[in-house]
Amino acid sequence: MTDTLKEEHKRVAQIVAETASCKDAPVPRWQRAIDVVSGLVPDRLYWPSPDELLIESKIKDPYNALTGAGRAADWIFIGDTNHTSCDTRFHLSEKPLLKMLAESGVSHLCIEFPIVYDAAFQDFQSDKITEDQLRTKLMSFELANRSTVTKSDFINSIINTVKNARGLGITVHAADPGANFFQTLADIDKQIINYLSTPANLENFSKKDQEIAKNLTEGLRAGKDENEIKEITKGISSKLYKNLAKNIIIPSLEKFIKERSQDEELAKNISAATNGEKFAVIYGTGHRDLFNHLGGNPLIIDIVNDRSWTNRYLEAHQIIDRNPPHAIINIKDNAAYITEAMPLELKEKLETKPEPAAVQTSTEVQARPEESNPAFKHQHSAFKHQHSAP
Repeated sequence: MTDTLKEEHKRVAQIVAETASCKDAPVPRWQRAIDVVSGLVPDRLYWPSPDELLIESKIKDPYNALTGAGRAADWIFIGDTNHTSCDTRFHLSEKPLLKMLAESGVSHLCIEFPIVYDAAFQDFQSDKITEDQLRTKLMSFELANRSTVTKSDFINSIINTVKNARGLGITVHAADPGANFFQTLADIDKQIINYLSTPANLENFSKKDQEIAKNLTEGLRAGKDENEIKEITKGISSKLYKNLAKNIIIPSLEKFIKERSQDEELAKNISAATNGEKFAVIYGTGHRDLFNHLGGNPLIIDIVNDRSWTNRYLEAHQIIDRNPPHAIINIKDNAAYITEAMPLELKEKLETKPEPAAVQTSTEVQARPEESNPAFKHQHSAFKHQHSAP
């Protein structure tokens, strides 16, 4: 585990503990814990912003332009920068991107979907089950990030990915080893039920806390909704909440973060599925640890929409300065922005002459001058030194 990740773990513990020390700390489904982890996964490690990367050039018709670089790469990583955006999710299932992968020589596509569903993927792709049967099997999946994408829309986009890729000769694999956040929350509920059901654990708490614990246990067992649980837990003492945080909530969240940030098992799943043939990966862009395990010379492309182009990623960029994207595709203006990180051997294979990257509006690309950010200047210089051609 990296020192940075250890610091993130400490930050989770500190925030949850601080919440626990507040009067009438919020308990229902550990909403504060959700807020904390949502802020760390997946963008706790890396989420690219054009303001923190030096953009060298802009290319229109991005997928045709990047095909040559894709052919020259050993494998291709497509980074999903916004799991909760319909625009981003649907774009990842459309033919232009998948056609580029096929024309780059990709035979396998591994996506961020639980591996327990891979048998259903393979049955559908070998015509053993129908599309409706596949959809039925996938409906037990629960979204880890909920926003503008509904469960139904998300599953339809996954099925479209499989169908469109199959039509181009690419086999799709569900490769994610697990660590679903909502499963983690369900496990926390179960642990709390078991903990509060043991009389010895409540001996040193007030009668009010004991009554709340009894009602909370019954409410969790009965599957009460958020508002009902909130009502049940009104008046819980910070002492009891801190006890639950120390013994259950913090360890569970630390385990979840560790599983989501270390991609060794994911890399093994990908290697087993692709059997030495050329592959692509469509995954949350925070999974930068994957590169440590798969090796080779990948082409790294991150997909954004205009809402993703903000100024809030400098801290994350400084946390991990390895494996920045070679190209950032903005689906709103159908353009690829080539960064200084793209290796020369891939840059030479670009099939469209790049345009100079001019300063754009806030919803486009704005390359930040190095001198305006001394910390980044130092970091970027180190990166160039480490990755410059011999």
